[in-house]
Amino acid sequence: MSDSELYNPASLARAWSAVLGQLEVELNRPVFETWVRGTRLLSVDTATDSATALATIEAGSSFACANLQDRLALVILRALQARLAGIHDIRFIEPGLATGTIAVSLAPLPPSRNGRLVGALNCEFTLDSYLPAGGNQLARSSCLALLSRSNERVSPVVVFAPPGLGKSHLLHALASEAVRRGMNVACLNAEQFANHYLGAVRRDGIEDFHQSVRSVDLFVLDDLQYLAGKKATANELVHTIDAVTTAGGSVLIASECSPFELGLPDRLLSRLAAGLLTRIEPFDREARMRFVYESTALAGQQLPQWAVERITSIDGLSVRTLQGVARNSVMLARNARLTHGELDLVLMHAALLANLPAARTPRDVIEDIAHHFSTSFDDVLSRSRHGAVTSARAVVAFVLQERGHSHSGIAEILGKRERTTIRDLALRGQRLVAEDPELQRRFSA
Repeated sequence: MSDSELYNPASLARAWSAVLGQLEVELNRPVFETWVRGTRLLSVDTATDSATALATIEAGSSFACANLQDRLALVILRALQARLAGIHDIRFIEPGLATGTIAVSLAPLPPSRNGRLVGALNCEFTLDSYLPAGGNQLARSSCLALLSRSNERVSPVVVFAPPGLGKSHLLHALASEAVRRGMNVACLNAEQFANHYLGAVRRDGIEDFHQSVRSVDLFVLDDLQYLAGKKATANELVHTIDAVTTAGGSVLIASECSPFELGLPDRLLSRLAAGLLTRIEPFDREARMRFVYESTALAGQQLPQWAVERITSIDGLSVRTLQGVARNSVMLARNARLTHGELDLVLMHAALLANLPAARTPRDVIEDIAHHFSTSFDDVLSRSRHGAVTSARAVVAFVLQERGHSHSGIAEILGKRERTTIRDLALRGQRLVAEDPELQRRFSA
């Protein structure tokens, strides 16, 4: 049989189906479901000067490719060799890199000068570490399309979801990739945009402000909800969107709720309505399991299956909270303390964070926590150093941080404190919540 007959698409599909069947039996279920199910054998390339052949297998992401190559390549190669003769090596690639079926490729580009950046980026947020799932598929693909000049690009893109579901991760990851590709980018949250704009007005520097944010290829704005009730800044955003779009650039905006629930000016809403509005949904069970396995793999620690099953059985946890549970579980495992009881304490802490966002405003959160510590709202905002007051203040800082508030925003809420003070308070608050079962029970009730 010739190579063309042995390695034609139908033969490859049949062979790979058999390989998947064998691997499903050989591997434990979470590993198979997380890394192997959904892979495809795309092609087999034969060398002209030898009998060797290279099989190309498509996996879900670059992270999945690396993990498969490091942990499972030999097992998969042996299973494949049992079905197709002549294969001596395999490689894993991301979806679309071989066929060109996606509009935006994440393959390495030729070296180029980085673009200009206005604002700041969290470099820990990358496209590789953003887990694709059913609830974020439209948001992710719409954002990736902004990196191209193709007809599939729609601008502006508005992504909305409650805190902790990965909006900021997606925005910063896309902005980082755009800068790497040589695009000029402005990446600001709404508070920073407002402060820069109002500061420019006060010091008569509005032309410099316009030049910096309107002359970019990609304008990224996080926390749109901050502009509710700020008419002048909202109108400035309208002009920024118009300027960037007219010059051929793209706009990406994130919000904790739909823009149409914020009472924004009609002029701004009409611009946003002309683009694409997409909501990010929480992970389903399968995505939660993949996320936990990937998070713990990055930390170099494999959790026992019972722990993964227990963690991922809980609905409603945000991505941020799920990541916190995974990190705490890894630390327990490393210290030989991962038991059902210890894990349940971690999950109780997660329930606290999942339930507290029901309080609609920071004031609600402060009042609830102040009541728990038998103090008052005014005391928490005061300069009091009383033990109960400082503990309440620390827990407030931690909980507001977990709800997505920036340290500078929390500093403003808590009586114009220093940003570094808030960071230290939040760390203390995290310890208080994690170490006090009664505190967890009170707030998860």
